[in-house]
Amino acid sequence: MSGTSPAGLVDRIRCHLVGLKMPRALEVLDHVLRRLECGEIGAPEALEALLGEELTLREGRRLRAALKMGRLLTLKTLTGFDFSFQPSLDRNRILTLALVVTPNLPEAEVLADMRVTEPEDMEEAARRIHLMGPRYVLVKGGHLKGDATDLLWNGKEFTRFTAPRVDSTNTHGTGCTFSAAIAAGLARGQALGDAIRAAKAYVTLAIREGFKAGRGVGQLRHFVTDW
Repeated sequence: MSGTSPAGLVDRIRCHLVGLKMPRALEVLDHVLRRLECGEIGAPEALEALLGEELTLREGRRLRAALKMGRLLTLKTLTGFDFSFQPSLDRNRILTLALVVTPNLPEAEVLADMRVTEPEDMEEAARRIHLMGPRYVLVKGGHLKGDATDLLWNGKEFTRFTAPRVDSTNTHGTGCTFSAAIAAGLARGQALGDAIRAAKAYVTLAIREGFKAGRGVGQLRHFVTDW
């Protein structure tokens, strides 16, 4: 390609992207080229950026199409979920973006690829999951017997958060409520440990004040105060 001007080369790249039907890569081309010119990235990284953007767009389309056709059930747990169906849902790719992940024991088993039936297993699972990229891992011990103890691993030390187990079947949505409450605490500027303690106290009271709404497992009472 000697003798081709930079502008001419860019035009050829654009033509190739159009011919290959890569709209997202075409959209971000100028931004990637600016980073390349500034020395922020090299040629291999530039190529990876273009292909990565296009891959994300296409995978998003595939997922929306699958959801629309009803071929993908609502994801309520990681247990048994086939990550190969949707590469953009690769566990490592997601976990790298996370500040804190809050798997229960079945989810921790899937992520860590091991059985988790004892407190010692929770520690090893937390270590394995942490290696996947999140800054913090909070393995929830609600499925074990005795007090409800959750284990936080920051890559250096463990911190345990314990609350008395509430004898109740009104526990539907406990894990989702817990993680949402932690996120709310962080959004309010709380330190992670404080956010976890407040969230755990809130969920414990919400379970204690839970109620039945039809058949099956009862609901938490979310609109509680003074926890």
